[in-house]
Amino acid sequence: MSSDKMTSEIDSQPGPEVNNSSEDINETPRGDDGLPKTFDVLIIGTGVTESILSAAVSRNGHSVLHLDPREYYGGSWATFSLDQWMSKSFLEVPAEATVSDLFLEDSKGTLTWKNNVDQFEQVWYMKDEETKGQLMSQRRRFNIDLMPRLIAAREDIIQVLITSNVSRYLEFLKISRLLTNLPPPNEHLIESIPLSRADIFTSKSLSLVEKRSLVKLIEAVLQPTSSTQDAAQEHTPEEGEAVSETFEDLVKKTKVPDKLKHMVKSSFTTLEDGFSPDGSSFNVEFCSRCRLFLNSIGRYGNQTPFLWTIYGISEICQAFCRLSAVYGGIFILKRHLSRIEAQEDGFVFQTEQDEVKVKHIIVGPDMQCDIVGKDRSKKEQASITVGRAVLITKGGSIKAPDENSKQKGDGIFVYRLSGMEVIEMNHISQAVPKDYRLLQVTFPIPDTEIKQPCRSTVETLLSPFLLFRKHTDQCMDDSDETISSSGTQCCSDDSSTTTGQSNMKPQVIYGSYFNLTYSCDSLFSELYKNSSGDSNSYIMSCGIESAELSKYVSKAKSIFSTLYPEEEFLPKAPDCDEPDAVNGDDIDISEFSSTNEDPAVNPEGENNDAAVMNPNDNADGGAIGEE
Repeated sequence: MSSDKMTSEIDSQPGPEVNNSSEDINETPRGDDGLPKTFDVLIIGTGVTESILSAAVSRNGHSVLHLDPREYYGGSWATFSLDQWMSKSFLEVPAEATVSDLFLEDSKGTLTWKNNVDQFEQVWYMKDEETKGQLMSQRRRFNIDLMPRLIAAREDIIQVLITSNVSRYLEFLKISRLLTNLPPPNEHLIESIPLSRADIFTSKSLSLVEKRSLVKLIEAVLQPTSSTQDAAQEHTPEEGEAVSETFEDLVKKTKVPDKLKHMVKSSFTTLEDGFSPDGSSFNVEFCSRCRLFLNSIGRYGNQTPFLWTIYGISEICQAFCRLSAVYGGIFILKRHLSRIEAQEDGFVFQTEQDEVKVKHIIVGPDMQCDIVGKDRSKKEQASITVGRAVLITKGGSIKAPDENSKQKGDGIFVYRLSGMEVIEMNHISQAVPKDYRLLQVTFPIPDTEIKQPCRSTVETLLSPFLLFRKHTDQCMDDSDETISSSGTQCCSDDSSTTTGQSNMKPQVIYGSYFNLTYSCDSLFSELYKNSSGDSNSYIMSCGIESAELSKYVSKAKSIFSTLYPEEEFLPKAPDCDEPDAVNGDDIDISEFSSTNEDPAVNPEGENNDAAVMNPNDNADGGAIGEE
């Protein structure tokens, strides 16, 4: 993202009407450090929710001061090059980030910095200097996410990017394939998940009975939304029962075999389900997830429902921050506060050089607020812990393409293996140099295993698909840190692939492992309400116990409606010409209700959404199911 592009758009992009109650920043008194003496909103942290709120508040004409004690954008959603990753800057606690003096009306408190990354471990599986030197010579060509996330083409975050016109700052890649390993006793075999009518009936891994069952299941899910609007109005409650049917109900009704049931589960699970969706949330939410999944396929010519942000997930945070800057938001990294005091009509906070008055304060999930003397008995901490692994491999893909399959997408493959999500990227994705693969592994960690290192879990579960070290007869009994320098491969039982191919398993060169925790006050976002003035002032928290982007969008909308209940959240960009395409009213699910084998979702009606696609995409990206 070049600064020239942002500068050229500041004057050309019309903005919303400025709230007359907010003073012009350029006319307000300034302190010794050059900052205006007053702001409407102070935001601490540059994660997803904080960045969206910064854009929403600034775009509505309110003055925003956006600080981050760290030296990079994104918070828990940051992206790093390999040398930055190995420096472990995300493990460092920013100097003086904690606000020890938090003075409120009748109490005192602190804003304590907390690091949500724990038990970080790095391992070189191939320790010879030549291998390490070759890899490190291209260290700046890696884009490694602290928390990688796939984005469905119909997800809320995509709609917000389009309606706010933030999409102009982003490029997206298309996920090439979605794969899963089979249930026991064939758990070492990997198969592609069919995603279109053509994929289903050309699949060699499904029997004819299984193919028919899968089509019946999809038709049962889509039935309530596949009719015309007039017909939908005539539906009786009995005809619309599928809306509330659970996964288990539909499986029994359509007589889905166990193998197919496993593949369907692998397609629609989320991190919160633990990728082994035996819980009630998956069972109840299956229909809505399935519709989002199917309606996302082909929206931008992609053969899977998922998109990937080029250069990493932190680009989304930076894009919203750029929109905020266009409308006057001020951003300062490596800046901390020393004191916050509640006063009439707001708060006063102390920086290194000056005092600034602000109406509202929004703190990111890295800041934990503790108030002494305030009744917080109803406060309940909720959290989830995610296991993460970053692996760099050489020697090909986990699952080689089928002989007759055409390579599509942008070099990104998603595997659901043994309860883990593995995102594999090659050089086409621009996240890794040529001849290497970057594997980003994510999996849930139960509360009982939080203190256990996740390296052994990853190595055990992925060893059927990856070679974690080169063995010789002399090192077979050595410790895990012993790496052979002879270059000979292990015995055939360990080196031959178990994915149905005759190629060698990919060799892991480097790996890092850590835990990532997302937590919040589950009952409320409001940490403190100051009612001493003519209007309320708030200290709000962006913390949330989830890694799903849609929930971060909902969190931002909720906080914004509390601060400015009469104002529109992120007003629609003025150059959006086709409201139907923006509002999502053009969803077409005809792929499974007709014999049409071109599954692109209403391609003629999606032109207005093209801003969020990679400019390099072309017709060869193709509709799903084309051979």
